[in-house]
Order: sequence, then C-alpha cells, then structure tokens
Amino acid sequence: MISKDLSRFVQNFVLYILIIAGLAAYPLYKYADGVIIEGLIANGLLFFFITVASVAFILRTNAPKDGILNSFMITMVVKMLIALAYFMLVLKGFRGREIDFAVTFFAAYLVCTAFEIYFILHNLRQI
Repeated sequence: MISKDLSRFVQNFVLYILIIAGLAAYPLYKYADGVIIEGLIANGLLFFFITVASVAFILRTNAPKDGILNSFMITMVVKMLIALAYFMLVLKGFRGREIDFAVTFFAAYLVCTAFEIYFILHNLRQI
C-alpha cells in the first residue's frame, strides 16, 4: 500500500521534473545534439526512480520515527553506489562526449537529490 506521504511526494516530484524539463527544453533542443539529450533522459529516468525508491524506503510504515536519519543515510549511500556503477558502465558508450555525459549525469543527480532533501526537510514535522 502506498502511503499518503509517498503519493504526495511522487506527485510533487513529477511536477517539479516537468517544470525543470520545460525550462530546459528549448536550450537543449536548440544547442544540444541527440547524444546529449539521450544521456540526459537516461540519467533523469535513473535518478527519478532511485529517488522515488529511496523516499519510499525512508517513509516506510514500519520504520521507527527516530530512525529517519539512519534511513536517509542508508539511501544516500546506496544511491551513490548505484550512481557510481551506472556512471562507470554507461560512460564507455559516450566516446568523445564524456564531459557532456558527466555534466548531464551530475545535473540530473543534483536536481533529484535536491528535491528529495527539500521534501524530507519540509515535511519532517509531519513524519
């Protein structure tokens, strides 16, 4: 069963991602080539699903109320390990465009992580 907080997070997160994508659509369409857009979409989807999974782990119903910090740190470590493995595997497919891929990778990582931290801090009183 999906908790009310998790469904609210997913709704707000999708809205946030759509706003960010809308703001970035024209410059990407105008100045970036297909490889960069493909990398950005792949990175964005990866971090979208990892962020939703980590928030679901933090907001799980059987978690102790004082264990939120521990849950958050565990999800951050797992998120970074998955991101590092993904980065090392996928980077080989972008020969000659490594810097462009790295920029889109870190941009997607920061956008998703910033929203996750904001949501958790904003709603910490309610959890």
